[in-house]
Amino acid sequence: MVAFHTDGYGGEPIHRFPPAMPKSTKPRRRKKTLLRDEYPNRIAELSALRGLTYADIAERVRPAVHENTIARLAVGQIALNQDWMTRLAPVLSVTPAELIVPLPATDMRRVTVICALQAGIWGNTAMLEEQERFDVLIRDVPELLGLSLYAGEVRGQGMNQRYPPGAVVVISRLTNRPNEIVENKRYHVRVTRADGMIEESVRLLVRHEDGRYFLKHESSSPEFQEWLPLDGPPGLTVELVGRVRYAVHSED
Repeated sequence: MVAFHTDGYGGEPIHRFPPAMPKSTKPRRRKKTLLRDEYPNRIAELSALRGLTYADIAERVRPAVHENTIARLAVGQIALNQDWMTRLAPVLSVTPAELIVPLPATDMRRVTVICALQAGIWGNTAMLEEQERFDVLIRDVPELLGLSLYAGEVRGQGMNQRYPPGAVVVISRLTNRPNEIVENKRYHVRVTRADGMIEESVRLLVRHEDGRYFLKHESSSPEFQEWLPLDGPPGLTVELVGRVRYAVHSED
């Protein structure tokens, strides 16, 4: 309250104010700053671009996590360190660095070649060693939204009427959707023998006139003319791993 009184000399009233209260010594609470403000990331942007929910990403990252973990990474409540970038990049079809900085061409999508597909070659795995893997860029078309993609390098003559040796096929992982198994489409096929050895190649799914489905190589080589029953012959297990969506190869 302001007090009004004269100074005792008959002059004008003097305005005196109550003494100022001492400032509080209690430390001021700082506004919490999300890590994203200092270290921005593109998780939300890329998930929308790929048509993926945080639950989708959480299921596909290895090892799998809860979708809340992905949400916290996206908003900066968890630091996006190198380990997280390495785990998230394949799911979002980018390099680890592109989780922070976008490619100059925004309509392109990066896919990693992770396996070699060659008919007639049996082994323990078709997966490439880490140092053998490489990336290809493809158009990021709407048909690929929401699909988990990987790529394989075609080797040998098993598909030479369709893909020359060295061609790269971009493949979507099968997720038991009803429209994923389609006649006259090409698939990444894994065949396993009783001894555990496997062959992985690309084959065309065809329907015989008797109604049964077969997988065939598109090859000019006499070695690869036999059709493989989809339900598998005795002693062999047949798996459809993924469906071919895109191919990249050089001209002859």
